[in-house]
Amino acid sequence: MNKVIDFCRQRQIPYETDASLARCCTFRIGGSASCLIRPRSADEFCDLLVFFRRTEQRFRVIGRGSNLLFSDRHIDF
Repeated sequence: MNKVIDFCRQRQIPYETDASLARCCTFRIGGSASCLIRPRSADEFCDLLVFFRRTEQRFRVIGRGSNLLFSDRHIDF
């Protein structure tokens, strides 16, 4: 996780740790995620994808959150 946070800090990409997933879906339910990253541009998104692949980090893209349900438990992507 520290590698992800360091990467985001270096590139000034917004992120949250222990982030509420309820705020990220239209149903407003769900637990928390260890880290939630919100790239502001396609370039930031592409940089993140390259980083995740090179470092073999697990990740999920959730888009705008429509039609998603998150568990009430903590999710460690």
